[in-house]
Amino acid sequence: MEKLQAIVSLSLRATESCTAAAEVQELTLDGSLKDSRRILAVITHIYPQSGNDGETTQRNAIEEGCLFLMKYKSWSSPEIYPQQLFPIDSDLVASLKQRSGSDDPEFELSLKARRLSTFLLSKDMTSLSSVLEETRRLKKQADPYSSLIAPTSPKTPSSRTNFQASLDHDSEEEDELEYHWKWLHFYLNHRFSRILSFALPKPRDIRYISNGYDLSPSSAGLPADEDGDIELIRDHWAHQQLIARKNEYSTRENYQLRIGTFNVNGKTPSQSLASWIWNDPKIIQTEIVGLSPSTPGSTTEHIYPHTEPNPISDAMPPTADSPFLKPNAPVLSAATSVHSLDDNEKLPDILVLGFQELDLSAEALLYSTSTAKADVWISAVFTALGKAADNYTKLLSKQLVGVLILVIVRKDIQASIKEVSATTAAVGIMGFMGNKGAAAVRLCLNSTVITFVCSHLAAFDDLVEKRNSDFNDLARKLEFPTTWRGTRGMKVLNANIWETDMLFWLGGEAPATYYNEIRSFLTNEPPELNLLLRYDQLKTAAEHKRAFVNFTEHVIDFAPTYRFGEPAKDSLGYDVKRKPAWTDRILHLCSDAGSVFQKTYRSCTTITLSDHRPVVADFDISVDNNDEKVYYRTMKSIFNDLGELEDSEKPIVVLVDGPEVNIGEVCYARSTTRSFRVKNEGAVRTTQQDDDLSITPFRMLAPFASYHWNQAGKEWMQLQPTSGILCPGETMSIELSIYIDMRFASFFNLGSYRLTDYLVLHLAKGTDHIISVVGTYQRTCFANSLAWLVRSPGPIRSHSDVPLLPEANTLSAPREFMFLVEWLMTNAVDVLNLFITPADPNLVFIIREYLDTQTLDSGNGVAFPADTNALDIAQAYGETLVEFLCSLTEPVIPWAMHPRCALARDREHILDDIPGFARNVYVTVTAFLHYVVSTGGAERSTALARVFADVLLRDNPKAPPGIPVLTPLQKRQFVLYSII
Repeated sequence: MEKLQAIVSLSLRATESCTAAAEVQELTLDGSLKDSRRILAVITHIYPQSGNDGETTQRNAIEEGCLFLMKYKSWSSPEIYPQQLFPIDSDLVASLKQRSGSDDPEFELSLKARRLSTFLLSKDMTSLSSVLEETRRLKKQADPYSSLIAPTSPKTPSSRTNFQASLDHDSEEEDELEYHWKWLHFYLNHRFSRILSFALPKPRDIRYISNGYDLSPSSAGLPADEDGDIELIRDHWAHQQLIARKNEYSTRENYQLRIGTFNVNGKTPSQSLASWIWNDPKIIQTEIVGLSPSTPGSTTEHIYPHTEPNPISDAMPPTADSPFLKPNAPVLSAATSVHSLDDNEKLPDILVLGFQELDLSAEALLYSTSTAKADVWISAVFTALGKAADNYTKLLSKQLVGVLILVIVRKDIQASIKEVSATTAAVGIMGFMGNKGAAAVRLCLNSTVITFVCSHLAAFDDLVEKRNSDFNDLARKLEFPTTWRGTRGMKVLNANIWETDMLFWLGGEAPATYYNEIRSFLTNEPPELNLLLRYDQLKTAAEHKRAFVNFTEHVIDFAPTYRFGEPAKDSLGYDVKRKPAWTDRILHLCSDAGSVFQKTYRSCTTITLSDHRPVVADFDISVDNNDEKVYYRTMKSIFNDLGELEDSEKPIVVLVDGPEVNIGEVCYARSTTRSFRVKNEGAVRTTQQDDDLSITPFRMLAPFASYHWNQAGKEWMQLQPTSGILCPGETMSIELSIYIDMRFASFFNLGSYRLTDYLVLHLAKGTDHIISVVGTYQRTCFANSLAWLVRSPGPIRSHSDVPLLPEANTLSAPREFMFLVEWLMTNAVDVLNLFITPADPNLVFIIREYLDTQTLDSGNGVAFPADTNALDIAQAYGETLVEFLCSLTEPVIPWAMHPRCALARDREHILDDIPGFARNVYVTVTAFLHYVVSTGGAERSTALARVFADVLLRDNPKAPPGIPVLTPLQKRQFVLYSII
């Protein structure tokens, strides 16, 4: 029973208490069970009273009680809210009897109060007895006159006046009602469940905003948790209404946020941090002398130019947020080398800094309460601020062994920040040691909750799964202490990191994949960062939904920040024994309660005291500033307009456009959009007291059990919205987007060209509508196999019913491929940046339609718009060839041959073992490329090898993530053997 009491208490204000609770089930009037579980709880409230001496004492207090029948929020949620209220007064009648015909003892409880009644079943007689005993106690001491004004369920017409008063009641204003039951008005209606949800002092789960809500598993013909789905749909609808009416209760304020992360490798700050703190690469480094743990405030700066060679720097222009510094940049004088510290334009409103490996000693790992090293770094930060430090104050810092997060704010905005809390979690040795883990800070800026997490995860590229596991463990373990907000003093669970409006994650470890090759790509001009980042383990984890799902990261245009070595270093300054990697990162996630715009993202290459380079990012954030009083009134108004979904009439919904949606002709790689309309023809509210509405929640169901339960249609079709609420008289348009990419095109090219599917529009508490979707797929030569194309008798669309050529008459290469190469050989050999510059997709579509419909040896050319210039046409032909080869169901060099390509020193031995038509395609395209580069030199051959390496030796999409069979350098080398 104590566990139930604790659960119930989480849904109560601080002024109420749960004194007894029992788990029950609802019964219908005929005694059958409803498929739902409830909690029956005794809730008490004490009104302090003044004695004769004028002092408020507990002895004079008046206690009132009420039976709450609590309902679970949804089928999968542990949260509960009051479904029915039974004030414990002289009108309450409770009767108990044992149920017959059951193997286990079961007890039926009947509760009646005025016009409200319910019937319950329980197997826990001990807990139920406590509830009844507490009810009898409270009933004996109840004021005999209190029942005259006791609020009842709004379903009872006599309570309409009191109910409306409860909705309009504001706890900050004086109430004209007697003190009896005044506390109960807040819990009076089903609408309390949603009002409570939106009044909690913690925001909704930010993942909910990003991913949407999950309704109960169901498909056509299979039952769902109808009540739970109604709650979720209503919650989402109300949230959208609140957002739409935000201008009524909220204004937006803008702030500048700067976030930095730095793995200091156990070092003390022997250099100035100014270029990092100010986010300005033009600042010349200064050496700090005399700064030590024993003297955290003793600092002396000496100016010296930083001239560490950086071979990568020439590839990038020296802008303010350039990732690379010119090695021969002009040295500023001592008078100007330190930033103009009285100029605050570049300083943010909030500065959040994360440090890792602050303390690498064994003593710190085992037991450490000292903040000496943290104090040294905090002192160095304020020193770097210079005169501007007078405008800042340290808001909070939190340390876990070597992980430190520091929040510094401008003094003039400190009053706008409240509810500041911090926490830590460890995931190191044995899963709980602090050598790996995170420190986090949570604060409320105006009305927007912002969370910052600084982490230090497992290192080394072979520990990627451990790193992903650590991330998820930290997301689960990091919890902030109980918070209180608002006039109602609501008690809530500890907030986790997801219950926020903005989430910023800094630090971490995310090694790249390659060992030797990464240095080669970094020394290219320009450095091929995008290619390397394709194999970045953090991005791969996010793509496969293993960690950092839906997080946003700015484009990385700076060199890897780890590991720099001394003295064994390569030409770039990196340790020769360790691969360079982007281990220092800053990512963010934002809900619709604010907005985040990232302006810069760079590394500070001039700070060289550690084997890492610090990283810094600047953000413009926009946060809500809510008028709480108006917010609650707006929220109540929304739920008042919505009414009681559970009591709505049977929905009357019609399909305005009929039960069929014709999507027409669908082409490969071209989006097609259609829509259908649904209308709620139910009753419209005529008076404020009218409850007879047909407000209709709906959802699109999976038509068959073989579909994934949350998939409303086939994978090539997307619907929006998939659930919602139809108000009386409302017509809603549901949009279908059809897109056939190479995954589905390969199936439709060889199978049926008819697109068919069924959609199920499910109405809560109502019937289902079946909608058929029909269309015609336009077959294409793209997304086929070479083996099929060389046996095609003609254009695929006009010869779809003609049998394939016999094997004896197989073509040497697909006619579409030969047509493209011949055109390029004749018209585009001298076109600069052929295959490099992106082409107009409309021109590519025209060429593809020609290949699919025309006899290619007929002599009729492709008809382009009259104003199309020759260069655009050439680029379109080049891109069409690349897309054609990329769409093949298996690359020109089959996947089974890729391991041999990695070891090959020439192409001949490989080509001898692949099918003849694939060999012909490879030889033809590489011969054409050889002819193109014969006048362009090595630079052009390298550029074309970059493009065609991934085309001719495409990775297997079904292979597990990680290191591919062929690395990018191996692919390019193999292609270069053929085109040079």
